[in-house]
Amino acid sequence: MAVVALPIPAKQLEVEPLFTEELLLVLPAGHDLEQARSITAERVDGYPFVMLNEAHCLTDNIASFCRRKAVQPVTVERTSQLATVQELVAMDHGVSMVPELARRTDSSARRVYRSFTGEKPTRTVAMMWDPSRSSPGAVLTLMEHLRKMKKPQANPQQRGATATRP
Repeated sequence: MAVVALPIPAKQLEVEPLFTEELLLVLPAGHDLEQARSITAERVDGYPFVMLNEAHCLTDNIASFCRRKAVQPVTVERTSQLATVQELVAMDHGVSMVPELARRTDSSARRVYRSFTGEKPTRTVAMMWDPSRSSPGAVLTLMEHLRKMKKPQANPQQRGATATRP
């Protein structure tokens, strides 16, 4: 059993979506977009972007959103870890998009998170398993717990027009 972000090819595996979360724009503190009343995807077109490696599923989510909005992120750096993306943004290497859960665990004042105006980029988190394999009791218990789990309540300040810091 695994917890994954969709989409993921899974021909012979069972996939059960758990929740969908917003991808937030992350900016270095003091960035000119920090105080903007609203931020559309088109507004970040041309800004340098820090992205995860191409093999990462989050990169697919971001690229798909940008294609729908006819926005071409200018990727200046790639990395394999989300925490590294956040640190590079804090060091003013560019902007990025990260899952809401990453914002919830970020305690640094060096980054600001903003929600896009209009259509918001998202990702869906799911559990996946091989139905042909017997699952030990602990895995079955975890699966039941995940089914009962609800998406964490969004921070009301995060949804507004003002920038939020962790």
